[in-house]
Amino acid sequence: MGERTWEFGVPRRHSEPPVTQALPRDHRSNPQQRVPEEEEEEQKQMRSTDSKKSSDLFECHVVRRHSHSFRRQTSGDYVLPGHLRACLFEATNTGSPVNRAASPGGVAPSPASAASTSWASRLRRSGGGLTFLYLFAFWSQFKPSEPFLVDYLVGAKGLPAHQVYENVFDLFIYSRLPCVAAVGLLSGQPWADCRRILIGGAACGLVTVLLTRFGELLLFQQLAQFTVAAAFASRLAVPAVAFAHAPPSEYQASVHRVKAVILVSNFASAAVGEALRDLEWVPLSVLFDISAVGQALSLLCAFLLPDLGGDPDEFDDSMSNSASSHASQCSGSPTGQRPKAWLFSRMFADLQSSLTLRTVVWWTLWAYWMSPVHGLAMTYWQGLIRQKHIVADHNGTMSACMYLAAAAVTALSGSIAALRGLPTLLVIASMFGAGALLMQVVAESEELPVYTWLLLYQCLFEVTATICTFQVGAEVTGATSASLTRTFSLTAGSGRKPPAASAASNSAKLTTLFSATAIASGLNENMILFIVNRWRSMETRFFGLACCLEVCAALLGVARGVEALWRWRRGGAGAGPPADGPQLPGSNA
Repeated sequence: MGERTWEFGVPRRHSEPPVTQALPRDHRSNPQQRVPEEEEEEQKQMRSTDSKKSSDLFECHVVRRHSHSFRRQTSGDYVLPGHLRACLFEATNTGSPVNRAASPGGVAPSPASAASTSWASRLRRSGGGLTFLYLFAFWSQFKPSEPFLVDYLVGAKGLPAHQVYENVFDLFIYSRLPCVAAVGLLSGQPWADCRRILIGGAACGLVTVLLTRFGELLLFQQLAQFTVAAAFASRLAVPAVAFAHAPPSEYQASVHRVKAVILVSNFASAAVGEALRDLEWVPLSVLFDISAVGQALSLLCAFLLPDLGGDPDEFDDSMSNSASSHASQCSGSPTGQRPKAWLFSRMFADLQSSLTLRTVVWWTLWAYWMSPVHGLAMTYWQGLIRQKHIVADHNGTMSACMYLAAAAVTALSGSIAALRGLPTLLVIASMFGAGALLMQVVAESEELPVYTWLLLYQCLFEVTATICTFQVGAEVTGATSASLTRTFSLTAGSGRKPPAASAASNSAKLTTLFSATAIASGLNENMILFIVNRWRSMETRFFGLACCLEVCAALLGVARGVEALWRWRRGGAGAGPPADGPQLPGSNA
């Protein structure tokens, strides 16, 4: 090796000792004049040099996985320490032995792969990723044929009505929760990030419309229920992708825009379908053709979404499992291969850590009760209108108006700074308000007041659900960044800037959390449904749902008071209240 060291030409600071020290000139010219003590000292120095090389190789492996994060976060005047700059050179040099060893099969990344990653990174920074996400959200929900599905299956396909409800629609109910669980499990796998989940869901949506449109047998309609369940379950990844493509300062606005776009799409579907069916007398098959075009466009938008980049566990692995990575590289075994049991255990550990966050706990309790009640209310409200003997109903117009009003309120609330915090107040107040609105729906007997209270209830739920998604996502991503900062400061020193958690890692954690919450609320909905089905009157069912929300809100209010008292007793009278709101990544609060 001579005088060449592992610095690869990078200037060394004066405070750093050289890796190898040259022996005196007379010893190199006449090595036989060495004494035994000098030979023993030289052997010690050679062993120290080998140890230093092994340590540098280990640091190269760690920094290689963080190199793109350093380049993205640091400014031009930020200078990495000498040994990290050497490792950065080793990681970015395609001819480097470290880079070849870390690549699959010993082959460096291709220029096409690097160009694709660079394109995705530029698209994320320019906001193009959010644009494609908004388009995907709109077209995935745009199905003018959906309100007329029963009419189409009974009229065009010739299926009996009881068979449609018992042998077709029931399959969607049975397969919904397993599909949600599958989405949560797949989101943490290295080969199935949230973008790929959205692509698969869009493909399932297109297959659903095609099976319904062209399938003549009962089997095809039954298969369509499984594909539509998978398509709906994949939508859980939409807010996680929004967090991946938006900067922390735009989290609130991006989540509210996505939700508003979905609601606008539902409004457009109801309005277009109602207009074409009632005014123009368009056949139902044409409505399904329009729905197929919308699903195809959503699949195209899903493909155009920029790749999130990286392994969902990339940044965690390099910190918490660096020793195992070093061992695998020294032994010559391929890196990046993890046992499946480790992946699932890591996923459940992330889920457990997310559920310990205060904001996440409060909003999870909200979703556990509010989501089932809302689902049942939206299922039974047309039956309630019929029991009130409102003959000249305008249910189609009412559905469209509910979606449009909820979309407007959701979009406008995306810029209100007060909604970025106060999770306990929002949880308790929204539950009380929703219960009161449902009681007003039961109390009214005229068409306009009933529709008005239902409209207000729908707006309240959609806006609060969007706030829930934003605050939970901001809390989880902020906690992930804070944990990574602490880990990096312990392993690399406090004087260096830590890398940011990858978009794939944050989106995987959020999708897993949203899936777990959806499963819990779905099971709770089944239990509530088992109870309310014993009541024949729709008014009794709505009143029972309203009382359930009022009781839950009262219990949560008591829990909030106990929490405040416990913190006051623990910290003394001078202790301030807990931080009531999500901690955004990069904030100093």
